[in-house]
Amino acid sequence: MRNEKAAVDQTAASGAARDLAHDDYTLAFIFQSRTDEQLESDIVQSAWVLRADDAGLFDLNEIGRLAYQLEHEQASKALARRRLAKLSFPKPTFGITRDYLRDLKERVNIVDVITDLGTPMRRAGRSYVGICPFHDDREPSLVAWPEDGGWKCFGCGIGGDIITFTQAFARLGFKDAVYAIAARYGVPMPPDPDHEQAKRSGLRRRAVNHARA
Repeated sequence: MRNEKAAVDQTAASGAARDLAHDDYTLAFIFQSRTDEQLESDIVQSAWVLRADDAGLFDLNEIGRLAYQLEHEQASKALARRRLAKLSFPKPTFGITRDYLRDLKERVNIVDVITDLGTPMRRAGRSYVGICPFHDDREPSLVAWPEDGGWKCFGCGIGGDIITFTQAFARLGFKDAVYAIAARYGVPMPPDPDHEQAKRSGLRRRAVNHARA
């Protein structure tokens, strides 16, 4: 699957990816928002593409090669920083656990998310392709894989899953994106700690008042 993803439309990847090469916001968004597993996949995929280019299987131009080098470097640094700090992402915050995220991604189709947010997709084998909404895309550079729930634009280099697409398109934070997806596709909401804390405080106040009475 990784090889299939890396091989999809290498012409588009080599002729574009300008945004990834110089857009600090895009770089920060990609690598701060990805899970540890996704970062590991980014590292393997970008290294594979660069090796394939060295072997003459691809013909990346200077911009395309720089984009993949940056992707490999930034993903490696992000993963190294997390491991040095003994952290992993996503953290079990906001009542959103890894198990909840896994269930959400299994129940919600990445193609549905992309099309519902206004980007038409057409089937191309086992994947779907469309015009990327994140840069001035003149070719169908956006590719989504329903089997594993991933997506990537081989023009600007941004990619991820249903959560990162919603974050990028709607400019939402992680928590808000998860709640928005759950609400839209009928997935039970994870508990909100703020609400639970308020409810517990209310119960305690009622118990104290009852005892005083």
